[in-house]
Amino acid sequence: MITMIDLNTLPDGYIERHTEQYYGLLDRLRDRKRDIVPVEGFEPGLFVALSGGVDSVTALKFACNYADNRGLRREQVHAVICTRDNSDLYEGEKRDLHYARKIAKEFAVNAKEVKVSPILRASYVTVSGSEIPILEDERICLARGFATYVLEAKLGAVSIDTTNFSENLSGQWTPGAYDGQIRLIADLFKTEVYSFARAIGVPENIIKRPKVSSELREGAVFTNYERLDPVLFNWLVGKNREEIAEALNEDLKYVERVISRVETFVGRWWEVSHDDQLDVKLWYDKLLREDELVQELHKWRVQKWLI
Repeated sequence: MITMIDLNTLPDGYIERHTEQYYGLLDRLRDRKRDIVPVEGFEPGLFVALSGGVDSVTALKFACNYADNRGLRREQVHAVICTRDNSDLYEGEKRDLHYARKIAKEFAVNAKEVKVSPILRASYVTVSGSEIPILEDERICLARGFATYVLEAKLGAVSIDTTNFSENLSGQWTPGAYDGQIRLIADLFKTEVYSFARAIGVPENIIKRPKVSSELREGAVFTNYERLDPVLFNWLVGKNREEIAEALNEDLKYVERVISRVETFVGRWWEVSHDDQLDVKLWYDKLLREDELVQELHKWRVQKWLI
């Protein structure tokens, strides 16, 4: 059985230690950016690809908090909002666009909307479309990624990635799409992102938003992370499908679907070794050996989720 503790929190002091670590990393990257852009008065800002979901809003709020702490203007916090022609938008994109615009205004950041429809149209000139709908949807992700990289490079800003651990493990990302320079929440399961977001001041209506996929058709991704995360963690630490299903009182077919997805994992980040790309458990073990914050989170997860 799972030990019943408050699932809506993180370990005592974790937020402060995480913030100190990533503020320091942002300082170093901004110093490096000044060195490689020899222009008098150049002051590198921060950059977030803003979708309107909790992950990107968390990254943007963290950037705003950093800017306030370091005496930067909110205008030096840049948010790119990628959209398409109105007639092409999925319902998820429309909802995200509404929230992204609202948050950018509320946080008083320097927001820019970029239409990726011309990029998509140009891509069909050289590469024809796929007959498989979900693969066509991934072209949207890539177009967003291209536009985001170009704008980030133009600004010379330090970017914050918006990927969380749950989505990375379950393959809910597109190879070649956008990666930020700092992986702020990449070691946090999605339910832990909710706790982190709440602690740093993300609006509650964003945290409680139903999960949608902006680019992919409805049903293409897992959306219930309170259900998903305990399954992911128990698989990571060596539990088999039947043990997980029985202990969590979970449907075995759902557990099998989750684990089947995870077992096809391919590492997203450049520091992942070839062996770790093929076995995510090796990758997690490496994080446990080398990252004190992950060690702290792991102990907390054992209390929350281990069956």
